[in-house]
Amino acid sequence: MKFTKNDYLGIILATLAGPGIFLIILSAYDLWDHRHTPLLGFLAVNVAIGGGIIGAFSRFIKNKTRFMALIAILIICILAIKLLQWTDNSESSLKLLFIWLGIIDFMLINAIIGWEFLANGLVPALDRIKEKKPVEEQNEETELASNQA
Repeated sequence: MKFTKNDYLGIILATLAGPGIFLIILSAYDLWDHRHTPLLGFLAVNVAIGGGIIGAFSRFIKNKTRFMALIAILIICILAIKLLQWTDNSESSLKLLFIWLGIIDFMLINAIIGWEFLANGLVPALDRIKEKKPVEEQNEETELASNQA
C-alpha cells in the first residue's frame, strides 16, 4: 500500500494524538498519582485505540474542515482546562463543563471518522466487488454454453 497525500494527516494523528490526549487527560483529571494502579493502563489503551482509529481511517476523510473544526474545539477545551487550573479555579463547574465538552468532542471525532470510513471507504469497495461479481458469473455461463456446444 502506497502512502498518498491524504495519509500524512493520519500519520501525524496516529503518532501524536494518542499520547497527547493521554497526557491531557492525566493533567485535566489530575491522575498523576495513579502510577501503580490499572487505571493508567486502561486509560492508555482506550485512548490509543481512539487515536489509532483516527490515524488508520484518516485516508477516507473527505470533509476535512469539519474534522479540523472538531480538533480545534478539543484544543480549545484543553487550553481552557489548563488555564482554569493555573488560575486556581480547578474545582469550578466551568472546568467540568470543558472536560465534558472535550470528552464529547473526542467521541464525535471518532464517530465522524467511522462514518467517513463507511461512506468513503467500505461502501465504495463493496460496490466495486458487487459490480465485478455479475461479470464473473456471465463469463462462467458463456464458458458452460460453449463447452456444451
